[in-house]
Amino acid sequence: MDLKGKVAVISGSSRGIGRAIALTLASEGANVVINYYRSRDKAEEVLKEVHNKGVEGVTVEADISDYAQARHLIEEAVKAFGTIHILVHCAGIYQKKPLVDMSFEEWDRMIKIHLYGAYNLAKHAIPYMVKNEEGAIITVSSLRAVRPAAGITHYAAAKAGIIAFTKALALELAPYNIRVNSIAPGPIDTDLLRGLYGEEGVRERGKKVPLGRVGKPEEVAEAVLTLIKNDFITGAVLLVDGGSSLV
Repeated sequence: MDLKGKVAVISGSSRGIGRAIALTLASEGANVVINYYRSRDKAEEVLKEVHNKGVEGVTVEADISDYAQARHLIEEAVKAFGTIHILVHCAGIYQKKPLVDMSFEEWDRMIKIHLYGAYNLAKHAIPYMVKNEEGAIITVSSLRAVRPAAGITHYAAAKAGIIAFTKALALELAPYNIRVNSIAPGPIDTDLLRGLYGEEGVRERGKKVPLGRVGKPEEVAEAVLTLIKNDFITGAVLLVDGGSSLV
């Protein structure tokens, strides 16, 4: 897929990996819809960077775990640009807590943001891709979907569910020339990771990665770009983890 003039919706794109994806797609000529939930100022900063790349963009506030708000996000994208060609579901949260200490609300929120979010966004975006006879959907899963760890049962379950969702949807949409793939990042240098470990802790975490460091958001974004541009890849799960899944 040639991204010039295409319309891309990226959930959770005001910061971190989502921000990097939005800017990478904009650099390829795509007009982008920047979604945020609380970080309005950060989203506006991303929008300025998008405009500096010579393409158009809009920001849309929406909690994509909510069906109506996800529909609003897609409707605003179509209102601004007329259609949708690319959907990237990047919005997500992380929490470490043993299952026995986990409240139902914590479990429910984790599942809703990741899995309900995937359904809500795809449900509303797919009809436009069918009309275009072309589309690319990327979900962001995690290393922890394929190599779980203790204390994150809700996160691991949600991210593993996203992979199954991706593969099933890839089969469902292949007749319409809509490709569906997933990225599974390992430890990536984001505000979230620094909030968990601190700057020194991030460096120490990187020493456990076979390549000797944590990844950069831009490296995940480049992998997303590859999956969007290659018209013969669908149903794939691409690990971007520095080899972490191997140890």
